[in-house]
Amino acid sequence: MKSGGLIIISTVDTPFYEGAFKMDDAAKKAGFAKPDICTFNPQDYLAYSPPNTADEEAAINEHSAFATFVFSA
Repeated sequence: MKSGGLIIISTVDTPFYEGAFKMDDAAKKAGFAKPDICTFNPQDYLAYSPPNTADEEAAINEHSAFATFVFSA
């Protein structure tokens, strides 16, 4: 990543996902500061199509709270 670049990751906002991804630990391991956290509302992005990474139904169909983590270099 170039200086000034961003890594942006949106997840379900629950304690389970927070524990599964451990964003603060990931940032520390990668040499970044703790990420900024923003609310993510998929309905604000008409063209948004959630990825399905676990060969299951997308989490967007089962949850209503989402967070976006912004890591900066």
